[in-house]
Amino acid sequence: MTKFESHQKTVRFYCVPWFAILVLVLLFGCETKSAKQELDATDAVLAQLESATKPIPDSKANSEVPVDLPDLSLLGGDASSNTVIADAEQGGSQAPNKKTASSIITVDDPAKPWTTADQLPRDIWEVQYLGNLPVGYLHRHAEVSKTQGKKVFRIETVGATRVSIQGKSQIQKLRVATLEQDNGDLIQLEGSLEIGDNKQSFKGSVLSGVLRMTNTVNGKVSQTKIDWKESFRGPFAVEQSLIRKPIQERERRKLKYFDPILVRMVDGLIEADEFVSTPTMLGGTRELLEVRNTALMGDSGLRSLVWVDSNGEGYKTFIASANIRTFRTTPVAAQAVASLFELQALEVRSIPLQGVVQSQLDGAVSESTTYRVTHESKDPYALFSDRTNQRIRSVDAKSVEISVFPVNESQELVGGIAAEERVDPSTLASTELIPASSSFVAKLASAILASDQELDSEKATVSEKVRVCQKELFKRVQFKEFDNQVHSINQVIRLKKANAVEHAILMTAVCRSLKIPARIAFGYQYNGSSDAPAMRFHAWVEYRDGDRWIPIDSTEKNPGLKLDRIKVIESSYSDANPYDPFLNVVRMMADLEIKVLPK
Repeated sequence: MTKFESHQKTVRFYCVPWFAILVLVLLFGCETKSAKQELDATDAVLAQLESATKPIPDSKANSEVPVDLPDLSLLGGDASSNTVIADAEQGGSQAPNKKTASSIITVDDPAKPWTTADQLPRDIWEVQYLGNLPVGYLHRHAEVSKTQGKKVFRIETVGATRVSIQGKSQIQKLRVATLEQDNGDLIQLEGSLEIGDNKQSFKGSVLSGVLRMTNTVNGKVSQTKIDWKESFRGPFAVEQSLIRKPIQERERRKLKYFDPILVRMVDGLIEADEFVSTPTMLGGTRELLEVRNTALMGDSGLRSLVWVDSNGEGYKTFIASANIRTFRTTPVAAQAVASLFELQALEVRSIPLQGVVQSQLDGAVSESTTYRVTHESKDPYALFSDRTNQRIRSVDAKSVEISVFPVNESQELVGGIAAEERVDPSTLASTELIPASSSFVAKLASAILASDQELDSEKATVSEKVRVCQKELFKRVQFKEFDNQVHSINQVIRLKKANAVEHAILMTAVCRSLKIPARIAFGYQYNGSSDAPAMRFHAWVEYRDGDRWIPIDSTEKNPGLKLDRIKVIESSYSDANPYDPFLNVVRMMADLEIKVLPK
């Protein structure tokens, strides 16, 4: 067994959408129908989760969700309703406080279409949680395609998950794509599962009543043949069944479908209880039908709860034994989690700084400092900003010289720096990430100005007010190194600690609450080391005074900045995704070379 194969048992479950619960069977092994054996299996699962699927240390230590999301303690339903599952063949016992399900097992007509071409494309976004921490996202897309001149449906699910293996945080990626008839009858499928450097891929097709599969794990190829019946379906069968013929209260339904990761057929049992009022991440509380979904292989199985509306559309699922919750959500919310995972998977290394560094950057602010910036494959002229106090000159297709100038409210723009006559309204906006109009930010801004007894807030200039805010936030909020996360302003104020991005967000919110346009600059700053000089990822603020944008940094003691930084971009930070504005700034650090040029 390869290292990758052994890890599958503890990490694969993260990337499984609510309709493909069958993959979880591999994680949990065989859950027999004996109550004692079920308890023993649950204990084993929890032990596995504790050792193999811990959140990354910072997230666990803070017990905080890195992005602002609803109170998840209200989401996910009653775990007790998932602890007793009816025996698939004998009727068994029922969930507590639930009405008895019908003993009749129905099968919806698999020959009927589950959707029509005019209802496509179809996009579903989901976010997964382990307890109260986001651990994965999924995007499912269905569209009309063509093969051999015939119209068919193409369905694809892609997802990414943050997992911890032997104390190291990694991103696991999943892709499953199928070509199907409009009734879900499988034609072809392919996909992949990646964890770090380990890769598994699969592809197969149904011809003449036989499904032929080729599975590759780290270069090792195996082939499988499965006799295929007309009633068999592919990995999206549960979702398709519920939409094709919405399940009714206390109805029980069976189906048989193929899991490409397990490379085997799975028996599905769907048992509906009754409609309940339950919170969702789309439109608040909804009346949804609670459905028990069981994936069976012989005497083993895995159970979950799924909540669907009257049309069979799923809104959330809950696996009590693993404390896994999955919520249908908006693209923005899912993409925020996706960006967080990508950021945390990046190894944020500093960029070695060449040239005569100390004499150029450690001393007093000079007339200018010029850097030579080279990108491994792209033209940096199109990547770096030429606004505020930076002038860019192209050297060749992969190199530029960036000159950084000191600036204040009374100076004129240096030639070659882009003029910005218009102030973008977004630099004054109050948003979810920068709540400038909130009462607590307004109180904080007022308290900061009142703390300087020499400041007359009514007569003070814009720059005088901003410099007081910068000085006070430097004293009040302790600076910490960038930790690949962005916490909300509420969390920053409570903890009184912030990385550079969080400092910049707080400073921007305070400025905007005082009706001062402000935006965030993202780039690289000299680390101050004489032994190993380097440029590290950094963020600071630019505020508008008169017709000038002026940089300021609340992580620095003095308001006047040294010319020890290069800006890549400036952003009003209006995106609801807190990582999107600067993710590329971090991503391209591995491709840059930076040198300080002599005067």
